[in-house]
Amino acid sequence: VTSEIIRLKLRKEPVVKVEDEKLFFKIIKSAFMQRRKTLVNTLNNAGIFKEKKEAEKALAQIGLVQDIRPENLSIEDYAKLADYIKLQ
Repeated sequence: VTSEIIRLKLRKEPVVKVEDEKLFFKIIKSAFMQRRKTLVNTLNNAGIFKEKKEAEKALAQIGLVQDIRPENLSIEDYAKLADYIKLQ
């Protein structure tokens, strides 16, 4: 039997600030529900974008490649994407 102890430290402030926290978590949840697909496809399938081209444009605008997978984004990348979508 192997056991480990994990110590969690609560932050006073979130790591990132976003315009719409609900949208931010919706994007992350949708992305990881279909983790092995590209982010463009997961966002399109989740209905966050109406068309695949909109998702591709959004990723290009925040400096991400079109074939990136959800597990390769940082929390900052997700925040940028959520803010970009919110402002559109």
